[in-house]
Amino acid sequence: MYNRNAAYDFTPLRKENHKEGKVLKLPGKSQRKIQKNRALKMFMGSVFSVFLVSAGCGFLFISEQSKFAECIDKVSKASKELDQIQSENTSMLLSKESLKASQNYKDLENAKVEIVKITGEDLAAVK
Repeated sequence: MYNRNAAYDFTPLRKENHKEGKVLKLPGKSQRKIQKNRALKMFMGSVFSVFLVSAGCGFLFISEQSKFAECIDKVSKASKELDQIQSENTSMLLSKESLKASQNYKDLENAKVEIVKITGEDLAAVK
């Protein structure tokens, strides 16, 4: 036969069917306070760790930027020295060429020079 009260079965709620192990106690004020403190400690710990990580990243970024600036400074100094050495090399090459030219001129001074005059009869006409 159909039981209309089957949906409303209150037998598990009767006092005689409860066992001590299955009764759940709701947290009291002190337990709620402890849980709240734990949650606050976890939140503050996570905020502090995020702050430390971001500070570490900032410090790392700044230190790497300073190292990068030092490297750029060294490269620019080396570039200036290279330009100076190249200009000195160019000036030495020019002085070498001028010394060669003056040496050739001195050789020409010691050479015998003959002056040859061409008379009008020896001229050739190009047609």
